[in-house]
Amino acid sequence: MSYYYDSDDDDVVLVQQGAGTRSARAKDGRYSSWSQSELEKQMFSWSLKDVLNKDFLKKKVKKIPTTFSSLKEYMGSFTVPLIEETRADLCSALEGIKHAPAAEVTRIKLCSDEQLIYSFFAKKADPKDIFQKVYAPKEADILLLTDRKPRHISDLGRGEKPLVIASVLKAEDAEGNTVVRLSSKHVKQQFGLESSLFAVFLINMTTYNRIWSALDAVVASVRNTDIIRMIVNYNPKVGQECSYSSELPLHLRDRALGGLEDFKLNKSQKVAVLDCVSAMQQRSSSVRLIWGPPGTGKTKTISTLLWAMLVKNHRTLTCAPTNTAVVEVASRVLNLLEDPSAGSGKACFLSDVVLFGNEDRMNVDGNRRRQSHRKTKRRWRKRRGSNDREGGRRRR
Repeated sequence: MSYYYDSDDDDVVLVQQGAGTRSARAKDGRYSSWSQSELEKQMFSWSLKDVLNKDFLKKKVKKIPTTFSSLKEYMGSFTVPLIEETRADLCSALEGIKHAPAAEVTRIKLCSDEQLIYSFFAKKADPKDIFQKVYAPKEADILLLTDRKPRHISDLGRGEKPLVIASVLKAEDAEGNTVVRLSSKHVKQQFGLESSLFAVFLINMTTYNRIWSALDAVVASVRNTDIIRMIVNYNPKVGQECSYSSELPLHLRDRALGGLEDFKLNKSQKVAVLDCVSAMQQRSSSVRLIWGPPGTGKTKTISTLLWAMLVKNHRTLTCAPTNTAVVEVASRVLNLLEDPSAGSGKACFLSDVVLFGNEDRMNVDGNRRRQSHRKTKRRWRKRRGSNDREGGRRRR
């Protein structure tokens, strides 16, 4: 019996060759909710040589055009670049595998032979060793299973056994079991279910899978695609007509944004912020793109724009491709709010900014938050004391 995936169209169909028993199908049915993304199937099909080959997808990656004839063409333009980005990140992880976190697998059990789903038990940290840190696999983590902890990428090609990649479907439960899908059905022959293994962390697929799902044109067609269609059918003349004039003197601009002068923005950064704020006041929806090479202050411009939205009483949702980027933008905005020398005098509070996401992946330090709060209180007391002294001098 063999299985293959027919994916000529957008739908993925599991085709079965040969007869199977009803009991086997019923046994595997409980794992049917853990469907495998097409992106993950691509990754599972790669060999070590494919992943390390920087030109593996060179002929397939095309330049993304500036105009598109349809929503499907727009979505499809980003598919292969996303696959290449996944390969590149996986390659980078393998090249630095010496420093990758790993867990020792002491037991592995077959759950679904059809879907290659297994559960394993990882060795716990010694409670007596307070300095010992043991990696705990999380959902969507991609792991490399080996019979020893690799110290160099060359270690992966020394043995006769091929690489086995695992995708974490369910993080460790109360009994200590982690559920994974393997890239190879020969794990029993390669390692043996009773042998000790190492699960080495490579990358996490959460962001990649979400982007892949967002690029599904069939699914996207039933969502609210107003913004996407606006990009596909972009008319630069409309953008120019709604653009905020950079020639207006400061006193003719919005007085609430007078604090922009304190942020030391250059001319193009300031124009970008004012243009976006102006676009928010238009009745029609619009799209603005802030771009530039590394080091040109894009993050600074975005954080200043978010501050401007706060003082204009606009509620803004900020998204980023990684948790780290979200935390960085939020930190920049908080720094602007905490700076006593900046701002237009309008009251903005730290509670006006809400950061939400995966706490572990964001790695937000609670001590940092408390220190930031204490710093703000000290600044407030300092300003209050300064005002009291000035008032005392006036009274005298």
